[in-house]
Amino acid sequence: MVYAAGDTAVAAAEDGHHTIQSCQHAQPMGKCAGYNVAAGLLGTAPLPFTADPYSNALDLGSAGAVLTAGWERTVTATGPEAKTMKQDINTMWIYPAVDDPEQILAQASRLLNS
Repeated sequence: MVYAAGDTAVAAAEDGHHTIQSCQHAQPMGKCAGYNVAAGLLGTAPLPFTADPYSNALDLGSAGAVLTAGWERTVTATGPEAKTMKQDINTMWIYPAVDDPEQILAQASRLLNS
């Protein structure tokens, strides 16, 4: 069995779309692939990958940021609120905890996209 995840892979997403090269898709794909590798070694059933609903966060420098939802990229937030969310994504959600074993295991959950 061969597993691929992240920027080297593509999977089905909602409404006939496919995952794209982004941390939003790469992280949960990696978690699912890792789970399924372990499941294969342990002789248990693999779990299917399910992509979270698509969203986008775009940093606009000193102008703030824009958050969108859905493949049509409907704007859901702008300005300082969006900037704070984008900064949280870049500084907390993408990077796992490194010094708290419980937090590391919680972030390894295939059901958590952060």
